[in-house]
Amino acid sequence: MIIDTHLHLGKQGPFRLEYDQLIRQMKRNGIRKGIVSTVACAEYRPEANQLLPEQYDQMEANRELLEQCRGSNGRLYLSFWCKPATAPADGIYDFVRENRALVKLGLEQMGKTERPGLKALMAVAGLE
Repeated sequence: MIIDTHLHLGKQGPFRLEYDQLIRQMKRNGIRKGIVSTVACAEYRPEANQLLPEQYDQMEANRELLEQCRGSNGRLYLSFWCKPATAPADGIYDFVRENRALVKLGLEQMGKTERPGLKALMAVAGLE
């Protein structure tokens, strides 16, 4: 099974990738599951050394993506994208607490793995 740990979804500047497009690309490339973040929270253009002119609310963008993950039948998992330069950390803790059930499910699934690398990481983290 291929799991992609670095997927992006949404739109910001010239980048645009809708949910259906992402799922089609995953199928075409044999990717069964993925960890996805929303590009709507991108806040900075490193090549230009400047903030993007249009900024989206990090909590709203992550909540929208979470709903898409919930509707993906276990195919997509959220990677929360925070905006340290332009948004306060307020609300991130509550967001994580509200979604503990998803985190618990993910950890339970990880615990069922037979993959040596993942087992070794869990052992180091004390999650055996």
